[in-house]
Amino acid sequence: EPPQAIIAANDHLALGCIKYLTQHNYRVPEAIAVTGHDGVQMAYIFDPSITTQAMPIQEMCKSAVDMLINKIEKSASKNRQAIFTTTLVEGKSTNPNAPNIIDL
Repeated sequence: EPPQAIIAANDHLALGCIKYLTQHNYRVPEAIAVTGHDGVQMAYIFDPSITTQAMPIQEMCKSAVDMLINKIEKSASKNRQAIFTTTLVEGKSTNPNAPNIIDL
């Protein structure tokens, strides 16, 4: 029995899953739903669009660089933690009636 859904570690892997599934005659999402995780732009323009847990990638990168610079300049400083909010973006890979979202 194939699974009802695949939760990929990131959107690029989700795209690969969908490509494999469609090449092997599985219908996405009717036979197998697929989700990704990160919210890369490719997820929104791919057909079917990927349902993804979008992450604020630019904000995360800026925070990581700021923390790294702070650690280099003040090596004795305490380690810091950053918490970011994600957004569920429903695409056609889990719901055939979902709207197409193109946010370029």
